[in-house]
Amino acid sequence: LRIIAAYLTPGRTLTTALVDAYGPRLVKLACENIDEEVREVAASAAEEACISDPVQFMGKTVPVLLALLTQDCSRSSRLSACLLLKRLVDKAETSVCPFVRLLLPTVLRLNTDEDHRCAKAANSIFASLVRMAPLVQRTPTENENNDSRVKSVVDHLIFGEPLPPCKLPTRLLDSLKAGKISLRSYQMEGV
Repeated sequence: LRIIAAYLTPGRTLTTALVDAYGPRLVKLACENIDEEVREVAASAAEEACISDPVQFMGKTVPVLLALLTQDCSRSSRLSACLLLKRLVDKAETSVCPFVRLLLPTVLRLNTDEDHRCAKAANSIFASLVRMAPLVQRTPTENENNDSRVKSVVDHLIFGEPLPPCKLPTRLLDSLKAGKISLRSYQMEGV
């Protein structure tokens, strides 16, 4: 598959058929197989397929990767998925733009993962995604998170839109007032 993937041409029927059939399977194999060598060969084949047609490949594999990047997966699968996503984002370059809005919330959460290797990879992915931000369209992507708080944070990161101020709990406001502390409006942004 790795050799075949190197010769795929974007937009061709054969490329689409192979990516549809094998893309998600390659990702699962690269992240969940117990044999390190099998995982590496699958990850290399996934990289080659991503280079050949990044938008098609990412479109088919990002949902699988996002599922593997949840806390419900094993630590080793999550780490493998994070490392694979880093490789794919690096290879896809600007072709990753349609997926930035979808990937950012998960990558942000992974920045504080308990596995420092996963967190380090997520930090690198985050940096790559933010560099692509000026190229991202304002149109929502399929499967995008519908939580308005998540959308406002993503829009803040990508488009520089201000975060809406939040209402602080009464107890905290009373504590600030008792300490004669007043917060300015810019300090309230994003609290």
